[in-house]
Amino acid sequence: MTSSATATDNNFGAPGNPSDGKQMYYIRNAWNASSASLLQSVTLPAGIYKLTIDNKCVTASSHAAYLVAGEDNVTLPFKDSLPSKWTTTELLFTLSRDTTLNIGIEVEFGSGSGGSVLVDNFRLYRLPNNTEVSNEPKENDVPSFTEGVINNNFVPEAEMKHDLLQMLADFSTYMVNDFQECVAPNSLGEKCGCFKGENTMANDERGVRPNADLSMICAFLVKYAKPQGIKLPQGVTYSKLEDMAMKSLVFAYSTHKANKLKVCSGNNYWGSTSVNDSVWESSLWAMSVAYSAYFQWDKLSSGQKGYIEKLLKAECNYELYRSIPTGYEGDTKAEENGWEADVLAATLGLFPDDNLASKWFERMREMAINSYSHPSDANNRTVIDKWYDSKTVANLYKGQNLYDDYSLQNHNLFHTSYQNVVQQELGEATLALKMFQLGLKGNEKWKSNALMHHNQEVQDNILNWLALADGELAMPNGNDWSLFLYDQITSYSTQACFLRDPNALMLENLAYKYIKARQKTTSDGSWLLRPDVGARRMGVEAHRVMMTYLMHDILSTKDITPTSWEDFNRKYAEARMIPRQNIVRASTDYRFSCFSWSKGLKSYTGYFAANSVDKNKIVVPYRAYNTGNLIGWYEVSGKSTNASPIISGTYQLKGNSYVMNGELSCNDGTLDNRFAIYSTPNNAIIYLDYVTANSDVTITAEKGGLLAISTDELMKTKRTLYFDRYANVYGQGEVTSSINGDVLAYKQYDGASFVQINSDWVNVDNELGVVSMNGKKIAFGDRGANNSIYTSKLYPMYNKKNRQVKKNEVVDARNLVYYSLTNAEETKSYADAVMKLSDKLAQGWNGIIASDREGAYILISNFKGQERCTLSDLKYGTYAPVFFEKTSIVNGASTVSISLKQNTSYVQTISIAIVGGKELECKMESDGVAYVTSKYDETIGVVIPGNENNVSNINVKKNVTYKVYRGTNGKVYAESN
Repeated sequence: MTSSATATDNNFGAPGNPSDGKQMYYIRNAWNASSASLLQSVTLPAGIYKLTIDNKCVTASSHAAYLVAGEDNVTLPFKDSLPSKWTTTELLFTLSRDTTLNIGIEVEFGSGSGGSVLVDNFRLYRLPNNTEVSNEPKENDVPSFTEGVINNNFVPEAEMKHDLLQMLADFSTYMVNDFQECVAPNSLGEKCGCFKGENTMANDERGVRPNADLSMICAFLVKYAKPQGIKLPQGVTYSKLEDMAMKSLVFAYSTHKANKLKVCSGNNYWGSTSVNDSVWESSLWAMSVAYSAYFQWDKLSSGQKGYIEKLLKAECNYELYRSIPTGYEGDTKAEENGWEADVLAATLGLFPDDNLASKWFERMREMAINSYSHPSDANNRTVIDKWYDSKTVANLYKGQNLYDDYSLQNHNLFHTSYQNVVQQELGEATLALKMFQLGLKGNEKWKSNALMHHNQEVQDNILNWLALADGELAMPNGNDWSLFLYDQITSYSTQACFLRDPNALMLENLAYKYIKARQKTTSDGSWLLRPDVGARRMGVEAHRVMMTYLMHDILSTKDITPTSWEDFNRKYAEARMIPRQNIVRASTDYRFSCFSWSKGLKSYTGYFAANSVDKNKIVVPYRAYNTGNLIGWYEVSGKSTNASPIISGTYQLKGNSYVMNGELSCNDGTLDNRFAIYSTPNNAIIYLDYVTANSDVTITAEKGGLLAISTDELMKTKRTLYFDRYANVYGQGEVTSSINGDVLAYKQYDGASFVQINSDWVNVDNELGVVSMNGKKIAFGDRGANNSIYTSKLYPMYNKKNRQVKKNEVVDARNLVYYSLTNAEETKSYADAVMKLSDKLAQGWNGIIASDREGAYILISNFKGQERCTLSDLKYGTYAPVFFEKTSIVNGASTVSISLKQNTSYVQTISIAIVGGKELECKMESDGVAYVTSKYDETIGVVIPGNENNVSNINVKKNVTYKVYRGTNGKVYAESN
């Protein structure tokens, strides 16, 4: 067509000028699902080629277009309206021999909705064999606020406290910009103002909470930072902070139902006054009002103190007569009871001599006991406060808010933020009770052990097992608010300051460093970019930072020696279940791994994090389509992308390793994915699957083995991908640099564009390795904000070509190996060492041998086969593995029969292997110990994998059984029976 023609009858408009010459090609659909192609057959000699095309594609609803060269392809970008400019798309491909193939365009119109593809200026180039550019940037050229910056050095308490004050002072720019003066004063003529939120000046959480929190922070800075000479940002003064603190406090107490001196934006009031007039969570906001008032107490008139007292008494009046809620399945009441204890403690601290003080104290204890309430509490006869009365835990227990393994659920999922937040709430109650009484009265009339109820048990039984090397707590199913807030810092502070926990002290120090680093990503001192709930999130984060400072100010930890990360990780390395949440986790020197079957959330996913203080957020928690990291998904024509469990995990745990089998019904039940994950005792994490079709289907996309990779300002906005030197890279131009001769290539990507790489392995930033020996492409892109963090998706098993699969046919039998703290050269060597066992196993089985620095590992799974399978003539590299089943080794190769029920696996570390041997009978007894019997007098070699170059030769006699083992000195010994 020519430039004067109209592009379609969809009113897309004229196409504009051709990009080259006077003519262009135009492809459109005829109002139904269809396909079209524009192809040319060419015969090309061996070499590296680049095919380019200029294109304009409009309305991508169910449509796809590809630039193709034989089996290689790259997707053309669709726009919502006809682009004014041409897009040039490139496809690189390599031919190892003379080949005849089709090059050109293929289009799939997936529905009858309008769609058009205009193409012009086809070009085919043959490239020189060496296309490297020596100045291509690497990972160390990408700036970061954390990677390569944060370390494990413990920051002393005084320095941390100074930093916390400065961080809050830097935050004041945000607060000044967020403050809004009220047009009219309250009914007493007092000037007031309010901090803006999602629902500014309203009577709900979106209006009241940010105002209460930010009022408290302004007042805190005037009281604590000003005397220490903490510098404020340009344009901010302490007098301005003092003014905002007072005006926002006036607005808070004026708009409460107990005072009614001014209305909220909805011509109403906020807060709770009785059982019949209550608002969910208002006690939490009232607690922040109490802190703000305490920081400004000397500046308040007697009348203003009276309004604060009325507000708090009204909230406590509700607490005295309401029922105490309990529940643990899906929606715990632990967090809610924790914040109810807060307002009672704050009121008791400000007014310890009130006639109602003893009632507040009793109710506070009940709320505290029934925050982390555990079923064992029903029979717990421990006297809580011997100084006061003889009441026991059982006397105050109403019902459980924790499962019997000390885990909890909120918002229908297990969530480490909710798991720890009760510690923070009870810590803030303890702090208010102590600090307010000491500050106003000089002594502590009221105190209670109830405020630390089960804090340590939750820390020791749940949180420590999910703590990561950066102080974050693992979130197997992700989060339902902004990620990487480190807002658990105050829970750590509670444990460190009030319970003198050296583990928590170490973790708190790490969390503080990351909060400090994330604040640096913003220009106005706010705590993070792209917050989920705006000023409300800012207030909550500032709240946490302030409370950490105050806890250390009131009860110093300078006499506590923090645990080292290495000792901590060693203590909590063991593979362990959180049984009531169906979560498995383990930790090694290299990485932490976990997987979760969230019944309530219907999310079946996991992830791993490097045991590195600064590099452990390359992989980000991510869930989508009921799966997410590690599993990924298929897309099937006419079916939803989803998954539901058939088998929600069967487990084998050993030391710091585990293997888990599971089965998912996918894509509206049309696909069956049976899979196994082996978290080895060292570095490698191995994934196997066996996917079959339950009905005739057309698979339109495969996005398997997903890893969500951070491309965020906090970590790094670009990632350097390393891959095979001869890989084809589609969609991003040529491979532009190589290292180590012609072995490795690399290029940087930010994930905004989508690239496909024809390589069996990929490494990210010389830190994260993935090996995918499946003959599939590796893809990277799909960048988007994931809970405030930009992530790009790495699909190690990617295929965008349509596949027709019949019912009961095998879709895939795939394998992947993931590595942490691993460079590109190591990843390449691990790829070379992978041995797929699928061709040696029976139908319905899958298997692999993979290695890392420490050794080699076998994973064999019976997914859908007969119960018994014989693996014959197996030789891994130079040696024959010895199994825990009877193993015959003939002429240096193993044969073994393995019995497995469906959806179970056989795993082992290869700790003894044999080189040579005419005819041996062998069997492992335990790791590092095997029994060997030869039918001949001969010399055989014994290998301890991980050190294959060191073969120990031993002489064996005919029909004599030898115990072969590795001594503590690493040497191989053979003892005859």
